Amino acid sequence: DLGFIFGAVRIVDAEGAGNSVSGRWEQDREFGTGELVEALLFGCIVCPPSVMVRHSAARRAGLFRTDLTWGHDWEWDLRLAELNSAYYSCTPLAAYRVHENSGTAEQLNAGKNGRQERLILKETLKRLSARDSRFRKIKRPALQALANRHMFFAEQALVDGRRRIALNNLAYAALANKKMLTRPTFWAMAASSAGSIGWC
Repeated sequence: DLGFIFGAVRIVDAEGAGNSVSGRWEQDREFGTGELVEALLFGCIVCPPSVMVRHSAARRAGLFRTDLTWGHDWEWDLRLAELNSAYYSCTPLAAYRVHENSGTAEQLNAGKNGRQERLILKETLKRLSARDSRFRKIKRPALQALANRHMFFAEQALVDGRRRIALNNLAYAALANKKMLTRPTFWAMAASSAGSIGWC
């Protein structure tokens, strides 16, 4: 009766080695139609290799958007969860390979992720809020979660020495939530990011 299932994944490197597990919950969980949407608004918690979708559920959700180069899986998951029931398995169902040449790494290194994530979130919240007013209350905390993700991406970019990408993500964080501009951590990272490249 489920529309789709997803689960934890085993994290592996470029050679397929590694035994760490990444998952959202410690126990199996079932979600009725639309029940997973709220959790998804705070970030993509569905790891693509772990997903199995019933054909009828995929038809209801529609196709992936081709105008997105980042977050197209997240945007599709939101539509999928909005219209279908789901099940989460805490047992790893797949392996997720992390390496420098992955599509995810390429998009993060290009610093193009923020604009599209904000677009996905705003469009989805607008659509959901038109049908259910409770989603209007979720907008602010969801944007705060988005700002926090960009702060994390900025920090990771700084650690890797990618200052311009760090600056881009700090800008995305501020666009998602202007209160980030009041945080000393924000300005400390901005100063470190500006370094030798200057403000642009």
